[in-house]
Amino acid sequence: MKGSYHPLPVSDRTGFVYCPPGYGQEDRRYPVVYALGESRESFEKYLGKLETAFKKGAAPFLLAGLDCDWDREMTPWAAPAAFRGQPDFGGGADLLLSVLEKSIKPAMDEAFLTHCEPQHQAVMGYSLGGLAALYSLYRCSCFGGCACLSG
Repeated sequence: MKGSYHPLPVSDRTGFVYCPPGYGQEDRRYPVVYALGESRESFEKYLGKLETAFKKGAAPFLLAGLDCDWDREMTPWAAPAAFRGQPDFGGGADLLLSVLEKSIKPAMDEAFLTHCEPQHQAVMGYSLGGLAALYSLYRCSCFGGCACLSG
């Protein structure tokens, strides 16, 4: 891996920021993809392929991974657990997206060289993270795209 990792620039959330190779070496700004419910370890197996795509001409971007409580924060409404013995869904997506929009995104825009306009900001996730990502387009005006993987 030739890119670099940095801590998420807020104190009340854990996560990471991946910066592509060459970040900060020239005067340019980058789009940001916010990955809901993702740890650094879950992305490391894909970063080689991502960096290869950057070398082949794909536009580089910053990747911000946010640790989230899947059952409590990823659903737009409270609901009973899908499986017996599992916790109920908390319906905390509105609060999660509010923190993302009002705290995490502004901190990212201040700490990193970002294109802060909605057309350069996206949210992604898989499973319940995909549901929350899709829901973000309904609830937030600061994101211009999402990737909902198996939501």
